[in-house]
Amino acid sequence: MLDFILFTVFIFIMALLQKMESIKTVAYNNNTVSELNKKKDKGTFMVIAMVVMMFLAMFRGVNVGSDTQAYHDIFYNIIYNPDYSHASRYEIGYILLNKFVGLFTKDAQGIIIVTSFFYYTVFIWFIKKYSKDYSFVLLLFYLMVFSETINIIRQQIATAFILIAIDRIINAKTFRSLIWIAVACLFHTSAVLFFVLPFTQYFRYYNSVATIGLLIVAVLTFGKLLPKIVGVIAPQYEHYFYGSNAGTGEVTVFYETMRGIVFLGLAAYVLNLNRLDKFMVVDGKLGYNQQRNFVLWVLFIILAVTIMSFSLYVFRRFAIYLGIISIVLLSNYINKINPKLSTLMKISIILVLLAYYAVLQYTRPTWNSAFPYEFFI
Repeated sequence: MLDFILFTVFIFIMALLQKMESIKTVAYNNNTVSELNKKKDKGTFMVIAMVVMMFLAMFRGVNVGSDTQAYHDIFYNIIYNPDYSHASRYEIGYILLNKFVGLFTKDAQGIIIVTSFFYYTVFIWFIKKYSKDYSFVLLLFYLMVFSETINIIRQQIATAFILIAIDRIINAKTFRSLIWIAVACLFHTSAVLFFVLPFTQYFRYYNSVATIGLLIVAVLTFGKLLPKIVGVIAPQYEHYFYGSNAGTGEVTVFYETMRGIVFLGLAAYVLNLNRLDKFMVVDGKLGYNQQRNFVLWVLFIILAVTIMSFSLYVFRRFAIYLGIISIVLLSNYINKINPKLSTLMKISIILVLLAYYAVLQYTRPTWNSAFPYEFFI
């Protein structure tokens, strides 16, 4: 618990320093006359903190994260057992990545280092590009995402590619976004869900929400049939419906459902939902209404799959894909509210998340946990 407390203090200090840097940048820009003299907030302390988390992910011991030992075993099997890749349930992209890393090192820590470096680099890039509040996003990332980054490697790689696809969607490059989603599927097949994401900009929001609402009801009602369907279509994922993966985790799902409702409600409130205009592209990017529609879709998908987790806990995995973009969007929207209300809301959210994270570390120390931390030997 001591390492958790110390590292949490470090993150909060970096967030405070980042906030001070951001305030100084805004003050400097407000005092300049020429646009040429304006500075851009580089997010220096946010990047430093993210890099520290990246190194913790890269050089963690096998006891950090519930699946790290499994990824070591997978690496050795792929490298030393020629028949393993043909019989395993792992996607071809991840198998080829292991073989590539195996050309340079026979130590399984190599795959941990390479993968962690990759997806953290993408996460930092995405946050730098789209966040307007680096300090708040840093805190949200630590409390909501960090523990996942030291555990589910294949899905984190796929998440990184989904973020690249989202960047292409925002820049009105639908075909390119589909390519990146396809690449994500090479590392985690569940990413196939997001092939619909580039086309949400064309949907009528309210009608589509009603349709997905019915889908949620159907999944909750007939959820027991899904394992059998998956067993036929994608048998390599049958294990998600049995053993420890089949646990309901009602408390976690309830908490995350409430959080999803708050996120979506806040976005709807801040964006002041009106009738959406027709599809349009302005300066090579989606028009305001299309961006707004897309934003709402992302948050609604997170909430929908979280609700489905009440029936099948495995659905929670889909919400993880959109964790980074949800915290970036949340921070941006809160900054559009009255400054006093915005500050109060940020403090409340951080306190609730910190309390939940602390309780999680105490009650379920082996569940996707980064603490107690140890370096690899």
